Amino acid sequence: MVSPNVIVRAMRVHQWTKNLFVFAPVVFAKRLTHLEPVLESVGAFICISLAASACYVINDIRDLPADRQHPKKSRRPIAAGELPVREAWALAGALFSVSAILATVLGWWTVVVLAIYVGSTLAYSFGLKHIPLLELFIVASGFVLRILMGSAATSLAASPWLLLTTLFLSLLLAFGKRRGEIGRSGENAPNSRRVLEFYGLPFLDRSITLLAGASLLCYAIYTTADVTVRKMGTEWLIATTPFVAYGVLRYLYVVEHGDHMADAPSELLLNDRSIQLAVILWLATATAIIYGQP
Repeated sequence: MVSPNVIVRAMRVHQWTKNLFVFAPVVFAKRLTHLEPVLESVGAFICISLAASACYVINDIRDLPADRQHPKKSRRPIAAGELPVREAWALAGALFSVSAILATVLGWWTVVVLAIYVGSTLAYSFGLKHIPLLELFIVASGFVLRILMGSAATSLAASPWLLLTTLFLSLLLAFGKRRGEIGRSGENAPNSRRVLEFYGLPFLDRSITLLAGASLLCYAIYTTADVTVRKMGTEWLIATTPFVAYGVLRYLYVVEHGDHMADAPSELLLNDRSIQLAVILWLATATAIIYGQP
């Protein structure tokens, strides 16, 4: 019998931090103090988290031969033989089923967004991840879809500027991850991820710089946009911009200096004290500005 610990590892529960983006619509719509939209957001979080875990399991099944040759990925439950392939398929099916049922309860628009997310993620796993640039945009679009998932579940619209900020930040993390992988493996990088043979460090560095600037610019515009000011009832959301800038620049610093977490943004968020401090200060300041007024 497969242990719960193995199942949790196969589901990559530590990656669920990415799915917190579904709470963006309810937070920035000043509805965090209302029970119904919060519960709907929690449902959306569980729904997309289960679907994402199912996609991870299927990806690991498909990449099984390559993962067994990889020094790090060979320790994953399926590659290590801790979770047999047959049980892995059953796990993926169960996760998809529960996710689909929950999405139906949340509404048909939630089902549509979930279907797009699952379809693009599986397409990525089954071939699109080998197409340069397109694979990065698919990864980044997943974060935008998470926000749209929260919007669909709560019927709260997300600002286009917020969606653009999310897209550029996600692309920044994706490009930084690829640079970190190349920086760590050097000429052997394509052996672990075939698409890396199409990227060069100068191109990645220029792209990262461009995306960092675009992210900060879009966020600053979002905080000062008329629709944001009307919704928040204040112009002071721009005071959170320095924390975003610090977090972005800290990430660039980590990527440039070849930190061992540069190719794993989720691990970086969980382990880098400077980025954690920036996130905490941003959350505290944004919460005070958004909710600390009549």
